[in-house]
Amino acid sequence: MGVRALFIRDNVPLIAPGVELRGVRFEFDVDTIVMTLMMLHHITSVQPGLHSVRLGCELVHMDGVAACDLQRYIDQTKKRRRLFGSD
Repeated sequence: MGVRALFIRDNVPLIAPGVELRGVRFEFDVDTIVMTLMMLHHITSVQPGLHSVRLGCELVHMDGVAACDLQRYIDQTKKRRRLFGSD
């Protein structure tokens, strides 16, 4: 599915790159909830001096229904952005 970035706040314990997180639940909207395995690839600081970090991750082993739901959500988001001129 490709590598994506997630923002994680400083009050959440850090995990190491290479860790697989099972049963990760993404709620993109009320109609788009995806359960998947997530592989953590890297951790980077968001801003010097802040404890918050960005996680580079990959969604792996998604079933066909989840992948279609996610693609539909992405397509709808792109359409809304074009419609409202926020590209």
